[in-house]
Amino acid sequence: MREESRMAIKVTVWCTSLMMTLTTVTGWTPSNDLKEYCFPNSFNASCGPNDVILMGSARYGRMREGKCLSTALHIGCWADVLSHVDRKCSGRHECIIGIPDTTLQNLQPCPKDMFAYLEASFTCLPAGSGVSSHSGWSPSGHFKQQQSIACFRPRTSKIPKRYIITELQRLQ
Repeated sequence: MREESRMAIKVTVWCTSLMMTLTTVTGWTPSNDLKEYCFPNSFNASCGPNDVILMGSARYGRMREGKCLSTALHIGCWADVLSHVDRKCSGRHECIIGIPDTTLQNLQPCPKDMFAYLEASFTCLPAGSGVSSHSGWSPSGHFKQQQSIACFRPRTSKIPKRYIITELQRLQ
């Protein structure tokens, strides 16, 4: 078994154990509670001093009629912006994204003169303990695919960081 595979298995087991412990001991469960954030409001995620934000989902565009849209004009155009919002927010104690957001606006396919909004979910996750990570290219030159997991380690500096676990995947 390759070293990368052994490390990925160890980390997966550790994270699964951490998630089961969090659920059992603290009652923590991931949130799938989607909320709409529209102009002139902001997406404002905030967790306690011992917790960090973990983004569950994020879409930007004109998904449906509701809180942010009163007419069904250009409904159904949106972009999955989780990777962008995840980089901005996950692993931090607090995160604010103003609506409209220039970066998100440029990522979505809707007409640019139409109001778009953010639909997102997050949860506060207690910080865990250390996990090592790796990413990049394997010695054989094959790309290691990155896969996010919800494991955090406290740092002595300000904010815990999310770890990326990698798996070796041959490009075909």
